[in-house]
Amino acid sequence: MRMRRHVTLEEISELNLVPYMDIMVNLIIFMLFSMTSFLQMKIINVSVPAIGETQDEGDGTPPPEQRLAVVLGIIHKQGFLISLNGKFMEGTPEGEPTIKCLPNGNYDFDGLQKKMMEVKRMAPAVTALTIAPDKAVDYNTLVQTMDAIRRDTGGGIMFPDVLLGVR
Repeated sequence: MRMRRHVTLEEISELNLVPYMDIMVNLIIFMLFSMTSFLQMKIINVSVPAIGETQDEGDGTPPPEQRLAVVLGIIHKQGFLISLNGKFMEGTPEGEPTIKCLPNGNYDFDGLQKKMMEVKRMAPAVTALTIAPDKAVDYNTLVQTMDAIRRDTGGGIMFPDVLLGVR
């Protein structure tokens, strides 16, 4: 006959934590991978200004339209300010943006596109433009601005070389 041995509580006092730790590590990895699906990643093609000599045509000066420096300021909740060679674009009211926001508070991207088409007609060879947004301007507004200045209403390319500046 076999004798049964009674197990006491003192003999079971060790708890094996390895299976619990395996489950927790797997859950953490699963949660990290599932969180990346909620993030939206976008890539913006932005060119960095080149350092070096400019190409000259023999007399040492670039053509007049190459000298046009276009800066587009985005003023938070007010509109867009366009500067050509350091001077405000013609028709810009004193102390106000060149293109004001719409009455509902949204930025006027259609008006911006039309103004930039005027700038492009003044200097067709210029492809670079510097955007100087306020710190409070959100990322979505910056992307919509870049989309509005990249192509004209007919689908032609206006300013594909965008530089980001600070105000």
